[in-house]
Amino acid sequence: SSSANAIDPTPGAQTIVSAVGEQERNKRIVVTRNSQASSPTWNMIGDEFGEPDTLGNYPFIAFNAQRPNIVHAGPWRSTNGGTTWSRLSRRVVAMFPRNGNMVYAVDRLADHIQLQKSTASGSTWVSPSPFPSISTAGGEVGQVLADPKSEDKLYVAVQRIGLYIINGSTFS
Repeated sequence: SSSANAIDPTPGAQTIVSAVGEQERNKRIVVTRNSQASSPTWNMIGDEFGEPDTLGNYPFIAFNAQRPNIVHAGPWRSTNGGTTWSRLSRRVVAMFPRNGNMVYAVDRLADHIQLQKSTASGSTWVSPSPFPSISTAGGEVGQVLADPKSEDKLYVAVQRIGLYIINGSTFS
């Protein structure tokens, strides 16, 4: 089964990045750059030593629409269309649609989370965070979506709580 997929938006491109696996938190990231072939070749990504340490849950995988050579898959980023990958300091969970360099992460703390923002495609993170800390009351964070019109408006689904709407430094 697959939890997330992304297709290179470049006309004529054949790259697909996908999370595959049997269990919710036991996924691996795979890439094909020849998706139109009769038998596409899929490669598993790994760390700098080639180790496939990509086990995890990947609800978010995306190409940067303005710079499609940049791909995010959880804590992994490729800057060459999926050929090679590097590990970021945080797991990217959302991307601002109007500026793909603007990505978001979630830091989990005891009973709350802190949303983080990067304007550099995950290379560096805004400090301090422009967003408020929000309670999770022990619930898991589900999907995080960036509003298509405002880089500081996020929608955060939290199990047993519902939907938080973060608007800059405030939330509801």
